[in-house]
Amino acid sequence: MSQVEALKSLESLLENFLERVVKLKENQLHTLGGINRLDNITRRVDLNTDFTEEIGNWFARYNNLLQENRLKPAESSRISAMLTQIRGRLESADESSPAMEKIRSEIGRWNEAIRPSGKIILKRGPETAQPVQPTPASIARFNDIIKQINGMYSELSGSRAHLLSVLDDSLQKAEKQNNKEALILSALIIYYLKLDKYKVSPYVQRLREAEKSFKGSK
Repeated sequence: MSQVEALKSLESLLENFLERVVKLKENQLHTLGGINRLDNITRRVDLNTDFTEEIGNWFARYNNLLQENRLKPAESSRISAMLTQIRGRLESADESSPAMEKIRSEIGRWNEAIRPSGKIILKRGPETAQPVQPTPASIARFNDIIKQINGMYSELSGSRAHLLSVLDDSLQKAEKQNNKEALILSALIIYYLKLDKYKVSPYVQRLREAEKSFKGSK
């Protein structure tokens, strides 16, 4: 493979990586928006206002959270608690309507779907040790890496004012800890800065040294 072909392959890989990171971030923001909006509705349920239309619109807008199983355990618990509070308000109302009955039914469906099963299944291991097989490259594994890198970036960027500072911290983590996720994050930031015409040669050299150290540790 020529150098040009290698660069094109790397560019394609990084573009795919960026698309996945952006999609993951969009999903996180969508989930957070749904939780915050439901929280606002919950805060008004005791004000004797008719919120049936608003909660109905919430179910329509955020039904994909349930269908696509996006919720983390803490998010599921928070949503379940708020829906339970809303259902209690509906059940204590003096009057009922088809819309209220529909919402009660929908809340029951959501709580049933996101409620932890509470079951613990223990499986007996094999009597003899099995040979360890290398983990193949897979979409699932790559998705896990993206989530870890996204979390690392959020942590490193929280107290920084410029992306170069985040890159420096990421490279230090890659250099000192032989951290694979930090190595990939550093490469991603370098490529991003390069496209914005920043001079990244010193960082590229550090990245190469960190990569060499990582391969040596393997």
